[in-house]
Amino acid sequence: QLEDGTKPCVESVYNNTPIEDFELIIVDNDSNDGTVEYLKSIENKYQNTKIILNESNKGYAGGNNDGMKIAKGDFIVLLNNDTVVTEGWLDNLLNPFFVDEKIGIVGPISNYAGTEQKIKLDNYEYDEIIKKGVEYSKRHKDAVFDSPKLSFFCVAIKREVFEKVGFLDENFGIGMFEDDDYSLRVKKSGFRVTVNEGCFIYHKGSLSFSKLKNEKYMDIFNKNKDIFYKKHNIKWTFSDVALSYFKKIKREIQDIDNNISIEGALLRMDDFETLLKHLKNVELESEGNQKDKKFFDLNLFKLKTIGFVRKYPRLKKIIFFIRDIFFIEIPVYLKEKRKPSKNIYDYFYFLKKIKVSVFDEDFSLSDINVKFSLITTIRNEEDNIEIFLEKINSQTLKPAEVIIVDGGSTDSSISKIKNYIKDTRADNIKLIEAGNVNIAEGRNAALKKCSFEYIVVTDAGSEMDIEFCKNLVGCFYRDKEIDLVGGISFAKYDIPQDWLIPRWENVDWKNFLPSSRALAIKKSLALKMGGYPEYLTKTGEDTLFDINYRNISRKWAFNKKAIVYWRNPRTLENSNKLAFSYGYGDGESGVGDFIYSKYLSEYEIFRKLPELQPYRSFFLGYLKGRENRLNVLRKNGIKGEKKININKFIVNRKNLRKIRKMASESLKEKKVLKLCIGEIKPSFARVIKKEFLDNFIVIDVQKNKK
Repeated sequence: QLEDGTKPCVESVYNNTPIEDFELIIVDNDSNDGTVEYLKSIENKYQNTKIILNESNKGYAGGNNDGMKIAKGDFIVLLNNDTVVTEGWLDNLLNPFFVDEKIGIVGPISNYAGTEQKIKLDNYEYDEIIKKGVEYSKRHKDAVFDSPKLSFFCVAIKREVFEKVGFLDENFGIGMFEDDDYSLRVKKSGFRVTVNEGCFIYHKGSLSFSKLKNEKYMDIFNKNKDIFYKKHNIKWTFSDVALSYFKKIKREIQDIDNNISIEGALLRMDDFETLLKHLKNVELESEGNQKDKKFFDLNLFKLKTIGFVRKYPRLKKIIFFIRDIFFIEIPVYLKEKRKPSKNIYDYFYFLKKIKVSVFDEDFSLSDINVKFSLITTIRNEEDNIEIFLEKINSQTLKPAEVIIVDGGSTDSSISKIKNYIKDTRADNIKLIEAGNVNIAEGRNAALKKCSFEYIVVTDAGSEMDIEFCKNLVGCFYRDKEIDLVGGISFAKYDIPQDWLIPRWENVDWKNFLPSSRALAIKKSLALKMGGYPEYLTKTGEDTLFDINYRNISRKWAFNKKAIVYWRNPRTLENSNKLAFSYGYGDGESGVGDFIYSKYLSEYEIFRKLPELQPYRSFFLGYLKGRENRLNVLRKNGIKGEKKININKFIVNRKNLRKIRKMASESLKEKKVLKLCIGEIKPSFARVIKKEFLDNFIVIDVQKNKK
């Protein structure tokens, strides 16, 4: 280890530490690679250097204990030979002791550690790692936090603490768990165990263990883990380490007002992920329960985690932390430097403010005396349609009529519906074969055929809870002022995760726009506002429907007991495809201008895409849909009026040429032009000629003003 470890370590100490400030004690554990000769030359060169030459390998604890026995300083720093210290490291490392007398030991941050002392610098070369690490430590020079344990590649121990706690435990042999043991003993003695983010030490990492075969390494690990358990009656687990990461990152989140603090959380996320994978691969291995192990794959998170929380109560904080912060909050915090909205529709400043009631009630059948229709659209649903029909038939409150619009199935869906109607004598089911139509066109066709005012809307790809219809329609019967009732949906399958389902515990109901897979509406209002928008080519029709329907509504309601189970995609690939499709609809409709505004500004300036899924797929779909927006509107212009939707991010000369062309064509037909934009800016006024602008009614959709 001389050239790779000891020599660069010693040289860095002398190059970065005033010689009068320290004594250097170097303990050699029976090296045979020229290290002894080198150490003797150092001892002769520097008066403050002492060397101890052991005749056998006494391990990490034994070697350090030999050095501590002759140490004279008020502070003792244990430093591995696979480290390189940086300028001002010693003063920085010791500073916390002078701030709080209860601090017993202090560890630095590093590029390599087994605790939250590590910050992610793996993608850089040696010189750049040191540069980045030092820059980080300067930005966080006053940041100190408590930790359950320190990695002893570098640790400062106050003399008072050493005299009270004693030496390292040599029962741990060549190494592993002696630092866990010492950290715990320090805490039991009433002192704090802290990490100082103002001190960065480069750590090459485990030179002593790198030559061991994995089997031998794990034998030592497991043996020392048992020693630790027998000594303290504490079972060491990866979840304990993960919890320490959790606490650190949570502190960063809570301190979000400091724009720098988020950096510390982000640079620890990969290591948090690794720890959680260990939870899956190591701690649950002995239980042999494949389903439970699968839960800890970070790509398999779902909404309904409560069962796992009950089974693993010690992991409750981690489970909810990962779901609510790791995958969602962190990226948004970084973009917005503030706590984000729990509801994407809060970005829609133009939503009409209405009254909203939230029920969590299972209505009694005796309280409801109303007839209603149920509508759905299908296309190639042969795998689901029979289950869907049975779910309708099993409803505790059955619809008086069911209208199914087929949008061009090429499989056996139609024949299965006809056979079901014939076999069950279900005269209340009406099948409309509409040909090649989209979902919006199919729903509108069904709306027009409904015989009743109250209409339940759902998807054939969902499975309704038997109380679903009753708990939707019951809200209408409870409060006659209600114009719309939304239910909630859960993913039927465990995988890939709950990307495409809202986090119901965090929903802001006053601004929430429900999905048409769990919805009840009034026919008169739906037809009054024109039904579902038929011009969108893929998705997004239910969001626009909600916005327009809300504009003529008095009051909405949601019932958490009106539940459907959605047959969500079962692979990550298909989930990303669906996210892309949803984003595409948002792009065509213009809704995405608000939902994705935080990503769009970065994309327009730096061409940077969101790094995490599903945001990346949503956003890529949005960009594609936005490209097609003008074509869709041109193709589907409303007679007597031309609506041109555009937002503040895409107002440029190239797009304005397209708008001018569309405007010229429309003006020849004597149509009124409405230019809908997100915000009027000076740059917009400069590129549009005044006489051209006079031909428009300009609407600022953010302020809902002309």
